Amino acid sequence: MDTSSCIMLACNLLTPISLGSIIIDEDLEGEGLVLDSHITILYAKEQHLDKTEILRELEDRNLNYLKNFSISDNYLKVTDLFELGKFSNESDHLVLRLKNNSELYAKMKWLNTKLTGKYKIESEFDEYKPHLTLAQLKLGLADKYLGNETLQKILEDSMFQPEDFIISYGISGEDEWKIFDLTHHRSVDRFFRLRELKQELQDLRNNI
Repeated sequence: MDTSSCIMLACNLLTPISLGSIIIDEDLEGEGLVLDSHITILYAKEQHLDKTEILRELEDRNLNYLKNFSISDNYLKVTDLFELGKFSNESDHLVLRLKNNSELYAKMKWLNTKLTGKYKIESEFDEYKPHLTLAQLKLGLADKYLGNETLQKILEDSMFQPEDFIISYGISGEDEWKIFDLTHHRSVDRFFRLRELKQELQDLRNNI
């Protein structure tokens, strides 16, 4: 069986209210509303990347910016770093695209280029465009949210913090992915936050 690997930067997307109050269930499909926020750094289709070896690559001093930010209590304003956008294939993906004038964009781009070259990975996309996915939607519905003023106001009041590098492995033909933390700056915080977000979303749905 072929194993694929995905290296990501786990993130804390801190919104004043749940995005589930804006993005309705009837518009979702597939992964739906993404609670475990992350920016994909590299996807290696049908290629197993050893997590210990990848961790050594992540210890580069060029990434000290991310480490220092992860262990601090500082947050960045979402709209200073990202802009709302979409990707479309079989579904629509409502995303926050990293602006290309930020240091975070530069670090993600540098790391993608480094790992892609080292492991000779061929991407299905012409260009690496770092982004954080908010939700997977039924095809054609992303524009409905791109123009949503309430969502824009929520994002204007939202904050962002990079946390840990993670890697996940998936077997071809199976839906389950095994996820491993490569760093542990905020692993415990992320575990409890994700549990709270799931409960908050469930409570929201039960009250609708």
